[in-house]
Amino acid sequence: VTTPDDFIEPLAKAGVGYICPHAETINADAFRIVNKIHSLGCKVGVVLNPATPVSYIQHYIHLLDKVTVMTVDPGFAGQPFIREMLDKISELKALKEEKGYGSCNERTFGDLAKAGTEVFIVGTSGLFNLDKDLAAAWDKMMDNFNKAVDR
Repeated sequence: VTTPDDFIEPLAKAGVGYICPHAETINADAFRIVNKIHSLGCKVGVVLNPATPVSYIQHYIHLLDKVTVMTVDPGFAGQPFIREMLDKISELKALKEEKGYGSCNERTFGDLAKAGTEVFIVGTSGLFNLDKDLAAAWDKMMDNFNKAVDR
C-alpha cells in the first residue's frame, strides 16, 4: 500500500488491533499517521523493507508498538531469506533493551510511576533474568523498583 492513510479509518472501524504501514510510505507524515492510528484505538507498527535501515524510523520509534523486519523484498513469492536482516533484528533488539522500549524494568520503573502507572507487568528484563531463584529475583526487582521510584 503506497497511501496507507486511505486505509487507516476503514481498518480501525473493521476492528483490527494493529495497523502496520511500511515506513517508506509514511515517513513524510510519520507523526501524524502514528497519532491518527493511536487515536482510533489501534496499536501502531511499521514494516521495514530489507534495504531500509533502522535509522529511518529513529525519530518516532518510541511511539511504535511493533516493528516488522521484512526478510525478503515485498511482493515477490519464492525469494530466498535475506540473512543480513538478522543483523537488523539484532540492532532493533539492542535498541529496545538500551532505551527500554516496551520493557518494564529498572530503566523504566521511575518514568512509568511518574506517568501514573498503577500496575507494573514485569517479564524477562524486569524480573526473570535477575536471578535463577524466583524469590531472589523478586527481591532484586523490588530493590530496583524502590530505587527507581525513590522509596
